[in-house]
Amino acid sequence: MTREAVTREVYITGLGIVSPIGVGQEDFLAGLRAGRCGLAGLQGLDASQFRIGRGGEVDVEALSNNDVDLTEERCLAFALHACREALADAGLDPAALPEDATLALGSGSGEMRASEASLGPPEAELPLDITDPLRPPNTITSKLTRRLGLRGRQISFVNACAAGAQAIAVAADLIRAGRAELAIAGGVEVLSRMSISGFEALRAVSHTDCRPFDANRDGILLSEMAAFVVLEGGERVERRGVRPYARLAGSGVSADAVHVVRPDGEGAGAALALRRALADAGLTPDAIDYVNAHGTGTAQNDPAELAALVSVFGPRTRELPISSTKAMLGHAFGASGAAEVIICALALKEGFLPPTIGWRQAIEGYEGFDFVPNEAREGVRLRHVVSNSFAFGGNNVVLVLSSPEQT
Repeated sequence: MTREAVTREVYITGLGIVSPIGVGQEDFLAGLRAGRCGLAGLQGLDASQFRIGRGGEVDVEALSNNDVDLTEERCLAFALHACREALADAGLDPAALPEDATLALGSGSGEMRASEASLGPPEAELPLDITDPLRPPNTITSKLTRRLGLRGRQISFVNACAAGAQAIAVAADLIRAGRAELAIAGGVEVLSRMSISGFEALRAVSHTDCRPFDANRDGILLSEMAAFVVLEGGERVERRGVRPYARLAGSGVSADAVHVVRPDGEGAGAALALRRALADAGLTPDAIDYVNAHGTGTAQNDPAELAALVSVFGPRTRELPISSTKAMLGHAFGASGAAEVIICALALKEGFLPPTIGWRQAIEGYEGFDFVPNEAREGVRLRHVVSNSFAFGGNNVVLVLSSPEQT
C-alpha cells in the first residue's frame, strides 16, 4: 500500500491551556498579545529552599469546577482542565468520542511534587503503605483516560523538554496512518523541589529574568503548565463542518548524539529535525513565515538554535520573525512544546506574532535578526509556521503548522 493510500490531513480543532499568564484560551491569548510576564517569586513552594526561588506558577483559583486534589494530583488537575477545555473548544462531547480516540501525553517528571511529600513521610509510615508513592508520568495518562472515558491508545512520553511536542507529532502520525480518528495530545508539568534544585545546581537558572536571544541572557526560569490540543483527520473535520485552527502539516525528529545536557554547538541535530519537518510538510524553507523558537535564554542553547536556523534558512534568517515565548511563560519542560504549538495555532488564526519580551541587545554575530522584541505584532498574514522543541539528551522535535486554507 502506498503512503498516499493511508495518509490523511490532520487538523487542530480544539485548544486547552493552563499557564502562568492565563488559565483558559481567552486569558492566555490576551496575555500573549499584551506581552504579560508570568514569572515572579515563588508562592506555592517555599522560596527560601532555593538560591533564586523564582518561576512561573499557575493561579489555581482560576481552575473552576475542578474535582481533583491539588495537593496530591496537581498534574492531573491541570491536565484534566486543559483536556476538557480542548474538547469543549472543538465542540466535542467526551461521552460521544470514537472508540479509537487516543491520548498522547508528555511530562518530564510527572507528579514529582506529590512524590516528594510521599517519600518523606513520618517515621511511622512506609512508602509501601502509600497509594501510588512514585506517580510517574504514565499514571497521569491512565487517570486521564479514565476521567475522560477514552478507549483508544494511551501513550506517555518522557523525553524531557520535547515530550509534549513529541506527543502531538506521534498522535498526528497515528491519524495520518488511519490508526485513529481523533487524538488529544499535549503535555503537563508542575514545579517541584527536585526540578528547581536540579537546574539551580546546573547554574542554568536566571537570577533576574529569562531573556532569550539577548546578549546578556543568564538562564531559564522554570514554570508549570498544561497544554493539550484536539487533533482530527481531514475527513472527520469535513464531516463535522468545523473550522480548525490549523493544519499540522509535518513533523521532524532527530538526536544530537553529543551530550546528556549540552546541545550540539553547531546546531546540526536541530537543523536535521527542521529539514525533516519541512520535507514531511512538503515545504521549502522560503515558505515559512514565522518560527516559535525553543529559546530558553541559556548561554549555550540560544546560539546553537540560531546556528541551526541559519543552516536551514540561510541569508533569509535575518528577515524571518523568530520569537521565544519562554520569556513570558518560563520553561515547563514536557508542557512547553505543546503550549508553543497552541501559540502557533493561535498566531495563525488571529494573525499576530507573540513577542520576545525583555530582549535588548543582539548576541554577537546575530545582529539584525528579527526577534519580535518586546511587543506583539498584529495584522500579520501567516501561511506556514514552525515550532521548535529541543531537549536534554539531544532530543529534537520540530512541528510545522499551516493555515487551514493552505494545502
